[in-house]
Amino acid sequence: MKARVLFVLLLVSLGFADQADYLFQQGVQAYESGDYEKAIESFETLLQHGQESAALYYNLGNAYYKTGHIAKSIINYERALRIDPNDEDVVFNLQVVRLRVVDKIPTPELDYVFKKWQS
Repeated sequence: MKARVLFVLLLVSLGFADQADYLFQQGVQAYESGDYEKAIESFETLLQHGQESAALYYNLGNAYYKTGHIAKSIINYERALRIDPNDEDVVFNLQVVRLRVVDKIPTPELDYVFKKWQS
């Protein structure tokens, strides 16, 4: 009985491995054709099913960058670096995307400063 259950679990896991590979390739093809939202959907589906790899996070970071989601791209590049800290492509892309971050510090209106100075 145990052998049969293990065999079924092995078949199911192999089936998911094929499906995971298919989803990853589908995401890459969507990215290459410019359909970044579909690429994100494919990569996020893989993550929801427990798949993790530096390549997955790297590609997800690229897709988020292309859609203008800078914070999400940074997070995914950092996750990729956590898995593979020596990946030069990830390091480079992370540096580039961090240059796009703009800190918005509110500055008081000029009139406000002069009014306070005169008081």
